[in-house]
Amino acid sequence: MACPGRLPVVSPRPTHSATPGGAASSHPLGDVDARCVATTTADGRNTIAEPLVPVASWRMDDLRFQFDSSFIRPEAADEFTLLAVLAKEHPKAPITLFGHADPVGDDAYNKRLSGRRAIAVYAVLTRDPALWEELYSHPHGRDAWGTRTLQLILEDRGHSPGPIDGIAGEQTRVAIKAFQRENGLTEDGVATPLTRAKLFRAYMDGLCRDAAGEPFVLEKADFLGQGGDGDRRGDVQGCGEFNPVRLFSQAEHQRLQQPANRAERDRENAPNRRVVALLFRPGTVVPLAKWPCPAATAGDSKCRKRFWSDGPTRRTFQEQRREYPQTRDTFACRFYDRIAGESLIEIHAGGQGKLFMEIRDALGVEPLAGRGYRITPLGAAAAMFEGRLDNQGRLSHAGVPSDDYQLVVDGVAGEHAALVLDAAASEPQLRFLEG
Repeated sequence: MACPGRLPVVSPRPTHSATPGGAASSHPLGDVDARCVATTTADGRNTIAEPLVPVASWRMDDLRFQFDSSFIRPEAADEFTLLAVLAKEHPKAPITLFGHADPVGDDAYNKRLSGRRAIAVYAVLTRDPALWEELYSHPHGRDAWGTRTLQLILEDRGHSPGPIDGIAGEQTRVAIKAFQRENGLTEDGVATPLTRAKLFRAYMDGLCRDAAGEPFVLEKADFLGQGGDGDRRGDVQGCGEFNPVRLFSQAEHQRLQQPANRAERDRENAPNRRVVALLFRPGTVVPLAKWPCPAATAGDSKCRKRFWSDGPTRRTFQEQRREYPQTRDTFACRFYDRIAGESLIEIHAGGQGKLFMEIRDALGVEPLAGRGYRITPLGAAAAMFEGRLDNQGRLSHAGVPSDDYQLVVDGVAGEHAALVLDAAASEPQLRFLEG
């Protein structure tokens, strides 16, 4: 069969929504490249390998987790609602989750912690308390849920345990008894596995709802790997610290390593600690035998095999600070870089986006090449951007704080000289100006 060079993709109008703890985006997509694969069948026909093309993406930030933990805080309800809205906009789009850590500490530790966070999100979406029980019962370093986690859940469910101090005191036992009574369990005030399962499920139901307040639940079949193996490969990945969106300069790294500056270091690293969901074109299927990522909590050796040839260099602190939207050289994993690198979620990591426009004359024919321009924010953002349009009449600025902006082009008079721009653009927005 003949191999087409392009495959049509239909996508909704691009959107980007943000909350204090995350964001969700639909991606503007046109046609995409298809690859012809040499025949492996008896009839001698070629097959078509369609690329993995995200049509939408979602992010939950570090602040929605307990510190250095996979436990998801009650405030994450806003982010789950964002994902529910996104899933409704993209019906039958298979989902996969990637957990990420910051480049601090041990690779193996961060690989597993990031995987545990992704598993925690997956468990909420699929309402699988057994996965949370596994996280609870098998601590990983400082990721030990314990009594403090149960107290947070009890408080959220309306049964105050008193101070959230990690101590199973009398007030905590009274709160557990009240929950047990409410759910038809033996009232002994002990958080047994059965009590924990009920607690986890009740918490998940309250945490994960759509915009109308109805429960938002996904099935295993809604994920890219469709729960095809016991390790949830294709559904949940832990990338560790291999794909940060921000890397300090050498000087910053040395300064922030000082004990007095650790809090600042953690704040500056926050955009790196995230769980990302990618939604793919409906009908996308990936054979698990060819899926390159290891199990979410497995070691990192298979991840390293997928590094770019300059992967070790990408991970090194260099002379200048690097932000992914600007430099595009902070993701060591070439697989993740290829499928997530154009997602608005990664471009907006840390609340930043990209301005990308093409300015033509009023007839839409000739580019206003070489004209000077100025871009000023209309809201809270402080930065102003200026420069000259290139020979195609284009301007591009990455790492732009989300805001509305005004564009003024030299030599353009009249009411169209100033425009409100959207910092979420990932393809050039056409503008026609008198000039």
